[in-house]
Amino acid sequence: MIYKFEYSDEINRTAIILANKNKILVEDHNLIVGNFLIFSDVKSVADGVKEVNDNIMVVMNGLTDIYMAQLGL
Repeated sequence: MIYKFEYSDEINRTAIILANKNKILVEDHNLIVGNFLIFSDVKSVADGVKEVNDNIMVVMNGLTDIYMAQLGL
């Protein structure tokens, strides 16, 4: 989902960013009609790939521990 917030100054901008720490800031529009921050709650592909790689390492380490325990090491 995409979230769009209008801000009027740097103090307001900072407050919006702090209030949306659980989201990813993907755009900052500075237009004649106003300034807008665009957030998303969907992870980027790079973040998803890193998470998958981290999970693979956890599984591989667990399998190594099981194998070593079966060998009595």
